[in-house]
Amino acid sequence: EVVKPLKIHQLVKHHTEIPGDRGLYAQFFIFSMNKESYAKLPADLQKVIDNNSGIPLAGHIGELFDESEKVGKKAAVDQGNNIYALEEAEVAKWQSELKFVTDEWVEDMKSDGYEAEHLLNLANSLIEKYEQTEQTASK
Repeated sequence: EVVKPLKIHQLVKHHTEIPGDRGLYAQFFIFSMNKESYAKLPADLQKVIDNNSGIPLAGHIGELFDESEKVGKKAAVDQGNNIYALEEAEVAKWQSELKFVTDEWVEDMKSDGYEAEHLLNLANSLIEKYEQTEQTASK
């Protein structure tokens, strides 16, 4: 999504695509609010928040990101740049080599008193759950 706004397609001649459901990462944004603060809001303001949050909005934002990536790729292709897609075996190798990043995060979180493995497993299970929800909805 940053290729066209930052003119990356004009700065480089080669681009790498990382295939797979998540590539090398999963990205998410959180809109959160203290439940007690939400409960204190008048019903009309709660409705504004409710109408502008949740799974449907998350899916829409995901679609916007997907479309913006297509715009960036098209700009690169139109510029005559090379697009190289990594083989799945190479992606698996990168994931293995980069596992230390997650391992260090787990250790950092544990040293701060958090149940790091639980948080990581929960995050992964929620990503999988909502990926499946989105795939089912788009069929």
